[in-house]
Amino acid sequence: MTDGWVVYSLEEAEHVCATRLHELTENDWARLQSALAQVEAADSSGSWRGRRQHVDGTWVVPASSLSTGAAGLMGALDELGFHIHYDWFGWETGSSPSVVQR
Repeated sequence: MTDGWVVYSLEEAEHVCATRLHELTENDWARLQSALAQVEAADSSGSWRGRRQHVDGTWVVPASSLSTGAAGLMGALDELGFHIHYDWFGWETGSSPSVVQR
């Protein structure tokens, strides 16, 4: 366990998520369906903020910005226990676990 997170392998994380799906209430499902409908109705799920160079010569790296609907869906998933963090730096070195909050 690291900083309030439980670390699982991909196979373990799949089981944890499947178990959590069976525990959802009708209200939980309604919340997810509403959040998903907002994403589906939107023109976009987000946008990219491009790179730019500061006066001092440093660069701002491009980053994504989620739309209101996409951020709402991600928030609902997180609050319902489905936040899965992917360690991109670990992936580059071949050591990325799935992390599921308990």
